[in-house]
Amino acid sequence: MTVKIIDNFISDFSADILENQLLGHQPWAGSFPWYYHNDLNGTKKMGNFYFNHTMVDNGKQYSDFLDIDPILALIGLSPDRCTRIKANLYPRTQWRVYHQEHDDYPPKSGFQTALYYVNTCNRVTKIGNKKIKSVKNRLVVFDGSISHQSSTPTNVSAGCSINIIYPKNNSYGKF
Repeated sequence: MTVKIIDNFISDFSADILENQLLGHQPWAGSFPWYYHNDLNGTKKMGNFYFNHTMVDNGKQYSDFLDIDPILALIGLSPDRCTRIKANLYPRTQWRVYHQEHDDYPPKSGFQTALYYVNTCNRVTKIGNKKIKSVKNRLVVFDGSISHQSSTPTNVSAGCSINIIYPKNNSYGKF
């Protein structure tokens, strides 16, 4: 299992704009539309919720609300070359909650997952037996058919990440 971790993936300026836009740290950043889901990874139980915003699904663009061009450009992608792009927001919990393990797609389907962390917090993503810390401006590239799971933060109001799924043999891509 190969997991690539790239810190300081985009410029600090672009990373700050994304964080401000998604987490509303600055009044000028406006209000980002988040959508509530009570069944994280298909599991309905008390407290198993999160918010997301889908920009691309099955190659079709549903939202242009978020400018993630700096991330896509460095991966070597455009929105129309992605299978899915969505932003996830995990609210703070008193104790860390690990969400249900899941995979993003079936094995050998020809896709790859890039996970971009919007802010630094103490939540982690487990990929196989690896725990990856949520560090602002970190990109993690891995085979999303491998079981992985997200978790909640306990030290900030919310943890935020952007999930990008794209063809593994992306002739334009760098990863």
